[in-house]
Amino acid sequence: MSDRDLTPDLVGPPLHGEMLRQRPLGWHFERMARSHPDRVFLHSLALPEESRTFGEFHDEARRVATCLVELGLTDGARIGLIAENRPRWCVAHAAALLAGAVIVPIDAQTPAAGLAAILSDCDAKGLFFSDELAERAAELEERGWSGTMLGLDEHELGRTWSELSAGRDDVSLPTVAGGDNTAVLVYTSGTTGDPKGVILTHRNLQAELLGIQGFLNIAPSDVLLMFLPLQHVLSQIGGYLLPGALGLRCVHARITNGEELLEVVREEEITILVAVPMLYHLMHQRVESALAALPFPVRAVLQRLRRFNGRLRRRFDLDFGPLIFGKVHALFGPQLRLMVSGGSPLDPKVQSDFLEMGLPLCQVYGLTETTGGATFTPLADVEVATCGQPGQGVSVRIDKPDAEGIGEICIGGEILTPGYHGRPEATAALLQDGWLHTGDLGRITPQGNVQVTGRSKDVIVLGSGKNIYPEELEAHYAHSPWVEELCVLGRDSGGASGEKLHAVVVPDWSAMRREGVTSVREKIFFELEQLSFDLPSYQRVLSFELRRDPLPRTPTRKLQRYKVETGVGEDAAPAELPPDEPEVAARLAGSAGQVVAEMLQARMDGDAKVQGRSSFELDLGLDSLNRMEALLSIENALSIQFDDDEVAELQVVDELVQLCEQKVEARGGSTEGARESGWGAIVASATAEDLPEHLRERRKGISLVALQILIRWIGRWTFFLLFRLTAKGRHHLPQEGPYLVCPNHVSFLDGFLVSTLFPKRVVAHSFVLGEAEYVEGGLAGWFSSFVGLLPTDPNRYLRKSLRQAAAGLKQGRVLLIFPEGTRSVNGCLQELRFGSAVLATELDIPIVPVRIEGAYEAWPRGQTLPRPKKCRVAFGPPLHPREVLPPNCQGEQAHAKMTKALQAALIDLGVPMAEDGPSGYVRGSGPS
Repeated sequence: MSDRDLTPDLVGPPLHGEMLRQRPLGWHFERMARSHPDRVFLHSLALPEESRTFGEFHDEARRVATCLVELGLTDGARIGLIAENRPRWCVAHAAALLAGAVIVPIDAQTPAAGLAAILSDCDAKGLFFSDELAERAAELEERGWSGTMLGLDEHELGRTWSELSAGRDDVSLPTVAGGDNTAVLVYTSGTTGDPKGVILTHRNLQAELLGIQGFLNIAPSDVLLMFLPLQHVLSQIGGYLLPGALGLRCVHARITNGEELLEVVREEEITILVAVPMLYHLMHQRVESALAALPFPVRAVLQRLRRFNGRLRRRFDLDFGPLIFGKVHALFGPQLRLMVSGGSPLDPKVQSDFLEMGLPLCQVYGLTETTGGATFTPLADVEVATCGQPGQGVSVRIDKPDAEGIGEICIGGEILTPGYHGRPEATAALLQDGWLHTGDLGRITPQGNVQVTGRSKDVIVLGSGKNIYPEELEAHYAHSPWVEELCVLGRDSGGASGEKLHAVVVPDWSAMRREGVTSVREKIFFELEQLSFDLPSYQRVLSFELRRDPLPRTPTRKLQRYKVETGVGEDAAPAELPPDEPEVAARLAGSAGQVVAEMLQARMDGDAKVQGRSSFELDLGLDSLNRMEALLSIENALSIQFDDDEVAELQVVDELVQLCEQKVEARGGSTEGARESGWGAIVASATAEDLPEHLRERRKGISLVALQILIRWIGRWTFFLLFRLTAKGRHHLPQEGPYLVCPNHVSFLDGFLVSTLFPKRVVAHSFVLGEAEYVEGGLAGWFSSFVGLLPTDPNRYLRKSLRQAAAGLKQGRVLLIFPEGTRSVNGCLQELRFGSAVLATELDIPIVPVRIEGAYEAWPRGQTLPRPKKCRVAFGPPLHPREVLPPNCQGEQAHAKMTKALQAALIDLGVPMAEDGPSGYVRGSGPS
């Protein structure tokens, strides 16, 4: 880039880069106040009265600076600054620089003890604070700190803002030396729990401003947005110092979610957005959700157009994204020309998808110790999953690279901190021979871009010797719409086998509630399995646990792994819940609450105590079936009846108690009209009206002939030719219903393979339970109806699914049902659900066990299309409840024994079982 001054319309001659590095930072504010006094600098949406032009900003900062000088807060004195984001934060910061002091920005969430420790560590003589944090500031005297209190508002503690901004005409500001003199002392956010004061000089910050200007290609019309915490160095530069030096408008906003962010970006015509990866991830989720809601043909076309546009952009520098994805661009506004991600790693898929849609999303890499950005993505040639190239005057090398070129990233240049305040040993470890050792691992790609692979201390070494970089896996597994946050850790597997991969998962609870997911652990289990297929086997997580609360992060959204690791593991005790609020405790102690607590406690394996805020799954360890059994018992005890829709959204005990109170109140305390509840009652109450219309009557006429041709002729010959389908034990299939056919479940092929082998009369009157998400709507819905598929969602509507199945069996039909519920991830038998046993025992009908072999190899989970493999189906002797169960065995005991008998029959037929019993690949730990 050119070595000219930062702006083309300055007062006075051009200033070269070296001359600029010698200048103090406060010089920029004076310069812009002279050249552009009426141009808006800080525009606050939350506090419009604090909005300032460049002239107003400098005048106010200068008046406050004279008061600081009068108070003796000059000549390198440390002044703390703790407040929420607001223009006065910037004024106080600038005033300290103009007075020749050293400003110490502090995270507004720092507790009183941490605040006192920082002020003591840097020997601060003053503290700027806001009214919102006045109580915290007031505690400092008790903790041994007695510096000067400087209010950003009118609080009676110390000097008020009115007093500070009044200024003194008889006080002159000192001549502030720039160059290598300390300007700012930034305490790191503490990913390791050991925050240190990073010294940043005027030269460091001036060099950083020069580097960023060259990267962003700043134009006078650019508008920036400030909403990230200002105590972070990237925020200070991007949302305050850079626009202050270049004469740009900066919008200050307090933003709580992605919707508010997009609204501000559009309405305030933001041109350059600097944010942390989490926000871009949320925006990406919104875009992907909108695409997923479109009809399949439209969605497929748009996905192909997105990839095609990406190739055009990479190869020919052509971009039709704004034309093809106009609605997506409208979310951000047509004026947004650049999105910059910094502070933590950016998900490569998020970046790739945005670029393919014509939304330029680039990365900045750096540390507080490198004054923020050290490398920047070149806009002309973005290489996804990299952090770009070193800025002006910056050098990067890889220390001790391995065979893959991965080693520690080392940085050199004028942006390097002189060291840590009062930490000579830590400084010596950080700076060696003029290079800053970042502790980050990475490589330099053939295109010359820096690629960060992880932190050296976070590398997980497997027993095979493979090195795993958890950030890469976290980005991959976070693609699930059901996962809010995820942290991958290494866990000792015992002996000399090294570590194995374990995931700590925070589910998206709002999505779970919205979709009525009652078995959260099972849903996460399925999601992790599905995403694991895209990874090599050694990179797949082998266990996981759920967390209720957000994972601990720094203000820039970096994971604090040392905090996440506390309590990790299947043997770790669940975190103890705080006591219920009085209102919640009173409800639980009421008549309905006592019944709920008793019935839930009876279904729990552990010693956890039922509380109002207890999660059914995380705290009480109840899966969807145990929870449904408890609900049925509660219905009996209180003479009430729940609807599936009502209970689908319940997540904590107090919500159930309130629903019970409403039900009891609605019936007026009378049991009249209440139906008997329980699995037997559900089956007994089933009628033909519970079935969808296409299953209410038996098939006949042309429809029956067409079905016979499709299943028995076309289907059977197709499977024989493609998969060399063979069968044995077909004589075990009765010629008439009702009965259940229960195969193991390993593939999408399973239902078709078994159905083609049914006897002629069974084909005519059989039906199959299928997951609604696969068989509803469009062509799939029509085909499902024709072949007798019953769309169901047992996770959300277990009672309804059971009643529909019972209704069909009462008509004398044959039900093909997979007792495992989902396809196996490894071909081995999974744990059986008891729905099949309930139907068999309550209706006194047999179960025919079936083994499917070869279908897993032909079409395993995660594979897009099937491949020709030999398939075999073996039918076992029917299991009749009256022959399997002992006399007088009823209810839950009978269901359990029938389920166990079915499992034994499947194993006898040769269905393989995992070494640790029926299971899947990814195992969830107990309640967390």
